Amino acid sequence: MPGVNDWTLEPCKVVDRIFEECGAEGPWRDRVKQHFEAEIKQPAVLEKIPWLNESPLHQLRGGQLVRFRGMVQDMLGKEFFSDVYEVTAEGGDGGGSTRLLPGRYKDVVQCGAGETIDASGPRSQAGDRLVYYCVPVPGETDWVKQVYQDSSPAPPTAGSSLGQARLKRPAGTSGEVESMETDEGEGEERKRVRGEVWGAAGGTSAPSTTTTATTSSTTTTTTTSSTPDLNFPLPGMKGTPALVKLYEDEGFTLNQVIEVVAVLSVSPALSPTSPPPLPAPLTSWGQGRGRGTRGRQGVTPPPLPRLCPGLHCITHKVMKHTNPLLSSSSSSSSSSSSSSSSATELRAARAALKEVLVEVCLGDEMAAEHLLCHLLSAVYGRQDVTVLGKYCVNLSGVDQALQRQGYCKFLYQVVASLVTQAFLLPLTLHNINKAVFVPKKNYQTDRLTSGILQLPDHTHLVLDETSLVEGQVERTGVANLTALGNMISWQKVDYDFEFHVIEQLTNLPVLVVSEGRSMLPSDAEVKLQPKRRDVEEARRKVEQLLSTTSSPSTLPLLRQYLTSARLGEYVLPEELQKLVQEHFTTSRRRNESFSATDLHRLLIQARLLALSHGETQLTRELWEKAKAIENERKARLPPPTSS
Repeated sequence: MPGVNDWTLEPCKVVDRIFEECGAEGPWRDRVKQHFEAEIKQPAVLEKIPWLNESPLHQLRGGQLVRFRGMVQDMLGKEFFSDVYEVTAEGGDGGGSTRLLPGRYKDVVQCGAGETIDASGPRSQAGDRLVYYCVPVPGETDWVKQVYQDSSPAPPTAGSSLGQARLKRPAGTSGEVESMETDEGEGEERKRVRGEVWGAAGGTSAPSTTTTATTSSTTTTTTTSSTPDLNFPLPGMKGTPALVKLYEDEGFTLNQVIEVVAVLSVSPALSPTSPPPLPAPLTSWGQGRGRGTRGRQGVTPPPLPRLCPGLHCITHKVMKHTNPLLSSSSSSSSSSSSSSSSATELRAARAALKEVLVEVCLGDEMAAEHLLCHLLSAVYGRQDVTVLGKYCVNLSGVDQALQRQGYCKFLYQVVASLVTQAFLLPLTLHNINKAVFVPKKNYQTDRLTSGILQLPDHTHLVLDETSLVEGQVERTGVANLTALGNMISWQKVDYDFEFHVIEQLTNLPVLVVSEGRSMLPSDAEVKLQPKRRDVEEARRKVEQLLSTTSSPSTLPLLRQYLTSARLGEYVLPEELQKLVQEHFTTSRRRNESFSATDLHRLLIQARLLALSHGETQLTRELWEKAKAIENERKARLPPPTSS
């Protein structure tokens, strides 16, 4: 028998109780919201709610509370539903009694045996809710998934109250629906769709990068009915998408990463084998008699309901970051405190990270400094057409010898072991010409078809230009490269809505790896000058430095450090503002080619250096250091040719 705290398995019973206490005209909606918010704030309650991302659907029960984190991939608009509906008990000569029931947090309205749902009842109330199609966080690295998986409650045993209350298959439904609800006989494809087969999920492993971008569900041309198009932005993505339903006026925006606690809806009545809904919103509820009836709510059938569960939001928040080692609600100031990092610890973390990056850069300390700054970069403001805070680095000088040793993949694996979101895109001729980079609105399905550039903020995009060979760039390839260049320069992507474009702002750190200067724009070209050329030896040293056996606290410390430092506060003191102005004037006198762009890049470097040292404002010493590494960077590059 469920205990008192098992209300998380049947939250709708709590809604029914509050509704009965307040009445249909009373403040039951506010009372429900306040009750759930107060309960979920308790850590003991939140910890027992399973993550949908880490739990196979067949181990969950419809109607229980789950947690979900994902990116808003599409906004499906409003859906009408029965907020309060009337139920009539059968009686002689139509004189049966009536009662009201709440329909909130449900996709299926129900009544008891011998009762009928009266859709046209005078006391029934209609409502509307916002519906969003959300996908697992694109580019989420394996170590992040592992941390969440370790913190998710263990699946219930067969004898638990949860295991005994799984949804039964209604009479007349096909065996296909039944296979979704049983443990045995599941195909590998079904497990893959739910995200059960993720491969290695170790803390330092990187997502597979051997699959080319054209294997994405958004770009493949060989998709069959047995392989559903879940509209994931990136190739190789696995996991469970969800239809998130919000009962508030203020909603989400595209590409936001959200975390919700919601009532899970996986009713077989919503499967494709069920009859289609009626067109009128208030007549789409089921009618019936006898042993009890249920009716579907809503006028727009959700996409792929058999594979895509519904989530009725109880509480929700937009995640400022996706680092599970820190509080997702941390502000820029509290993030540092939550990581228990004093100024001394921050400097120690920076020194440890610098040592790792020097090995990654094969002994090149200057390149390691720029790479560290790149890892901390993020857009913090926009002024006219100038994007403030971005620091796209073109790491050039990766010659054929390093390419044969897999240097780019090694670099990406280290980056992915440190940051929360990353993706390696080999710029092969095939990917450039055939992959879908820009999301496009499909008016036939009324869905936004995803593209590779539909990514949440702070996804580290590593572009491998060394994969490019000679060949013809087609019209689509030119458009893809243009979109990629515009995203790097202006941090925006123009979504294709056929008759017009909609500008979507981005916040994506981009690292371009190339042999010579990249064909793509960048904020700084850093020419690699390796002191050592054995990539395998560098890999062993990095593994030793990040080993959880020899130094168990190093890797978590570096992961916390990168997020905390990026969220840190920063100001440019008035004293340093005068120093910057003097530097600009002096530099212009010595070299007329020194432009405002050069000064802007230097200020960004100085800001990132200050944040990396745990400083809230720029100091004279860090300003001098920023100038020194910038001068060394420029000295490695060939002089610009006069046109």
